[in-house]
Amino acid sequence: MITITSTANPRVKYARSLHRQNVRERERCFIAEGARLVADALQARAAIREAFFAEEFAASPMGVRLLPLLQQATNACFVVSPAVMRAMADTVTPQGVLAVVEMPTWPPPKRPRRIGLILDEWRDPGNLGTALRTAEAAGADWVILTPGTVDPFSPKVVRAGMGAHFRLPVFPDRAWDEIRQVVGRAPVYLADARADLPYDRVDWTRPSVLVIGGEARGAGEGVRTVEATPIAIPMMGCTESLNAAVAASVILMEALRQRRCKEN
Repeated sequence: MITITSTANPRVKYARSLHRQNVRERERCFIAEGARLVADALQARAAIREAFFAEEFAASPMGVRLLPLLQQATNACFVVSPAVMRAMADTVTPQGVLAVVEMPTWPPPKRPRRIGLILDEWRDPGNLGTALRTAEAAGADWVILTPGTVDPFSPKVVRAGMGAHFRLPVFPDRAWDEIRQVVGRAPVYLADARADLPYDRVDWTRPSVLVIGGEARGAGEGVRTVEATPIAIPMMGCTESLNAAVAASVILMEALRQRRCKEN
């Protein structure tokens, strides 16, 4: 197996270039860093173009389990020096393994069977990754991101998503005209701290769509095109509103609770 020790190696340069959004969009690839994400990619049978690992990782129990699977998934597996791994990784302390993975291809979104999630102009990568992770756990059909939202395949979003990218259809940079066609006649609810209707008074057992606006300014004017009903999360303290990812989690898990109760 080839060992790479120079950060000037073309394969290393290519992996590093995927930290830039314009390169990811052009190549339709992103970086999955760390044992958990690489394992999720393998389990989802994602298309892995290249994989890189450190000797120390290869000797670890996780490495012993993962490396044979990686070698089955791609012929381009490389041992790298610690310096090369640090150069390719986005984390301060790399786990010793990362892969170049092709972005999943999903069929176009349709009217949700359970719940669809629209995130409008989210700017914080950690918040977006957390929302994707929760949406997948709550059984969301898809997540649509409006223009101005952070790239869902940026390294921080991917890490915070904890593998959701491989299991949940995500559609970035979708305009409201297109979103309106997808939503159709499904009821749409907009999280709004000033609303009178509590989120747990909504019948989430019906196919529905939830819109959560960005952290700083909330939802933009485009949401008016889908005639969304405002809903709020009642709170007892003096806090005016919740973090966007927390609000999404609270409402999505209530929707899941209602569906589970109906099924049981």
